[in-house]
Amino acid sequence: MRKNLGRLIRMGARDAVESYYDINKFHGALTHASQNALLYIPELYLQAHIAARLSGARHRIFVERSLSGILGLDCDSAIRDKGRIRPDICIADVLLEAFSFIEIKRVVSRDEKIDEDICKIEMYGDLMKRADKRAVSGYVFVYTEGCGESSNKDMLDRLMTWGGKAGRAGWRIILSKTQIEPRHENWCWGYAIFKYDYVQH
Repeated sequence: MRKNLGRLIRMGARDAVESYYDINKFHGALTHASQNALLYIPELYLQAHIAARLSGARHRIFVERSLSGILGLDCDSAIRDKGRIRPDICIADVLLEAFSFIEIKRVVSRDEKIDEDICKIEMYGDLMKRADKRAVSGYVFVYTEGCGESSNKDMLDRLMTWGGKAGRAGWRIILSKTQIEPRHENWCWGYAIFKYDYVQH
């Protein structure tokens, strides 16, 4: 299983930003956003670039693939009953014995929650146990934006609020960033990566 997944997730997000910016800058679609901004990147675009960063010969990557489709004949009845469950990204060893999962969430407003994604990550571990597989780690990558005179403070408060939601046993924040847009002082964006360690439970 790949190590330093959090760092690779961040690098994949950066790859997505650079690629998306290059695609759009020629017709002026992003003239008001800096090259570092995550604001306009669709979740699926992020998924593809993060998956590319995670790829390697010693493991397998599944994007938007159902757990029942990944496990095939090894699929437990509980997973078959939830056959439409599709992690944003699933990383597995070549023997499909050990797994890590990633959920990606773009949050538009302060009131929007990441609880559903937190619960999904925890559920994947429970389902892997039912299938006699090993869940190693889970991640939620959340990104958002804010505007107004207190946008940067609001952004930090928002990330801390989400951190509190993810503060139950097994969860920790491993990376975060907020940035005020240089061309718009009242406009801020940020992201955080939360990690869940299945092996502790």
